[in-house]
Amino acid sequence: MTTAFSSFSAQSFSPAGRLSGVDPARLPTSADVRPGFEGPAAPVAGYNDVADGWDGLHLNGLDRPEHARRATLVHLAALCEAAGMRFGDDVKAGVADALGLAPDAPERTAYSAFGTEVQFARVYLKRVDEMRTEARAWLEGPMNPRQRLKALRLDDRRVSAVRVLSVQAPKLQNRGGETLAVRPAQVVLSGRCSGLECTFSLSARAVQQAREAQLAYTHARNALADTDGVRPTRRRPVGTANEWTRLL
Repeated sequence: MTTAFSSFSAQSFSPAGRLSGVDPARLPTSADVRPGFEGPAAPVAGYNDVADGWDGLHLNGLDRPEHARRATLVHLAALCEAAGMRFGDDVKAGVADALGLAPDAPERTAYSAFGTEVQFARVYLKRVDEMRTEARAWLEGPMNPRQRLKALRLDDRRVSAVRVLSVQAPKLQNRGGETLAVRPAQVVLSGRCSGLECTFSLSARAVQQAREAQLAYTHARNALADTDGVRPTRRRPVGTANEWTRLL
């Protein structure tokens, strides 16, 4: 089953098109609408009324969207993102197409209650993804007090001599066959940054990202050295900024 109307032309999915990274075959259709969905028309309500129905979902991501309408919007938005869509207007149009909304339907207009619902659905998906990656990061590399870590990169600065001061493990739950961290870990670390001692608190996912950022930075520096034959240095020139400008 296919949708009656598509907001996207075939040319938009071409290599030179605006949606070149999107797989049109993976976009949702009317067959993906969940049973019990009461119709595509958005509820006649203001922003606060729409938001109230999503608060328990997008704020903590603990409860699955059992309501047929919210469950459908979450499912369709997830399919749009899985197909490669990243921008809110594109996801809203893809969801509207799957629901069979006419091109001039009021739900397609900017700042509509329907668009707000789709945005909340995406925020819910993001929250669940954060809990999933937090749980994975913790399970792949749990940390303990007094443990020494390799250098991290935070705010584009290298942090060396990293030690774990304290750890509060995340609260993990199994939801639908996957492990989610409904409460992130809290890892307090100490290290040296720009010659100064620093202390900071990160989640397990943030520690993993900081470690990967430093590895990527080191790899890029080494690649540059192999290309130019000169290894870059972080050492700053001696003297004031004006003196260095004159030397140039």
